Amino acid sequence: MTKKMIDHFGITHFSCTVLNRIGRTNHYDSPQKVCLNGQFYSWYFFDYIRKVYIALENNRKAKPLMSFMHFNTGHEMTGTRMINMDAGMAKFFTDMALFPDTLTVIFSDHGHKMTPFSYTEEGRRELFDPVFFMIIPDSVKEKLGPERMGALVTNQKRIFMLYDVHNAFMSLHDSQNKDSNNHLVSGIFSEIPANRTCAHLYMLPLTRCKCEGFDEAIPVKDNADDHIWLAEFAVGYINDAIQKQYMDGNADAKNKYGYGNCQRLVGKSFEKIVKRFRGEYIFTTMDIRVVPPVGLAEDEVYRVSVKQFAKPRQGVFFLSSVRVTMYNKFASCVDKSVDIKLCLCAKEQTTDANKKEVFLHNGVPRKMFGSDTTVRDLDSNCLLFLRRNYGSFSFGLEVANVCPNRTYTFKLTGSMNQRIFSKSLPVGLELFPKTFHFLTSVYKYLSKVNDPLELKASVRIKKDGTNTFTNLGTFSVT
Repeated sequence: MTKKMIDHFGITHFSCTVLNRIGRTNHYDSPQKVCLNGQFYSWYFFDYIRKVYIALENNRKAKPLMSFMHFNTGHEMTGTRMINMDAGMAKFFTDMALFPDTLTVIFSDHGHKMTPFSYTEEGRRELFDPVFFMIIPDSVKEKLGPERMGALVTNQKRIFMLYDVHNAFMSLHDSQNKDSNNHLVSGIFSEIPANRTCAHLYMLPLTRCKCEGFDEAIPVKDNADDHIWLAEFAVGYINDAIQKQYMDGNADAKNKYGYGNCQRLVGKSFEKIVKRFRGEYIFTTMDIRVVPPVGLAEDEVYRVSVKQFAKPRQGVFFLSSVRVTMYNKFASCVDKSVDIKLCLCAKEQTTDANKKEVFLHNGVPRKMFGSDTTVRDLDSNCLLFLRRNYGSFSFGLEVANVCPNRTYTFKLTGSMNQRIFSKSLPVGLELFPKTFHFLTSVYKYLSKVNDPLELKASVRIKKDGTNTFTNLGTFSVT
């Protein structure tokens, strides 16, 4: 708390008391109404802030206070809790306006995102319509002065981000810069240029710019053949992240390799694809549907964003992912070291028979995005080279060590002529027992090109009980 300059948590942990009474560990998803002693849960936070500032106003020796309250009570699927906040919030606004020396800022970090409407195309646009306004009593207005107040009025029609708000408040405590007219120094307390666009701002990859004509998107049909390699890359990236998080958190455990309860994602389809050209890059976002764990019927959905070069160049960059479907239902089975936003797991013990529809006996997925997995045995049914072909334009590659008693080193080499590899060759890995690794996905951007790839895998093995690797040779895996 000291390092973060926090003096007090207020009633933050009051949430635990309330939620414990209804048998919950968090307030996400349900129930639709959370009450205590005849008051909505959110009312207590409004009331607490009110009482704190009344106490400050009545104490002449009190020092200035900077407080921050983050309301999460609206994270519920029907929108009922948001309505429950209305009366309490309206009273809170009028009450705060009565404190003559208090500047109140009310803002949201995003727009509508929880109800079924938010999953529609129109609803997704509302996600990027946050609210921001300030309550400025006359006394505070006088202290800010006419130039700052004029800038605030002007900036109501300008595009800004919270970093500009941060700069504004920090400038008040900076003797050298507090009167600066440079918006890069004093943020929203100076006029922001009228020609500012999203290109001037740091924005998360999945963010949609609301400036007219700036962020023109190119829609792509669902499951487009020329985008499967990007979907395969995104699923492979997330799978590698799940495995790494599990292994990093279980270094001392008996079953420290591979995957725990959180299973590998198996892509079913992808949709709502949008491409945007920005400078030398192409940004692509899409919703990827994956096979749900045993016991659940509805697909799990991840919205991902990737970046590639606009001109044919090697490499694809994974930017971000957002879990579209609710992940709180996996709280009882998620591995402790794995981010629950990535995890999907079976809440009850499952038999091998339940898994056979999706995976082979050795854990290899039967299909990915409708394409069969071709398995090449490189050593004793332990080291497996996996390939999925998507028409004549693209394919995906993985490698797996499905045995518990050996470790491999693996190096993939070959030609990359006239093709784009999401991961450039060579790719080198150390394959611990029971691990799977995404290698690369490949896209042929010239249909008439058929230059041989000459893919080769160089392999070494180290069995349990030995400290040295033995060379197994080089295999053609084209």
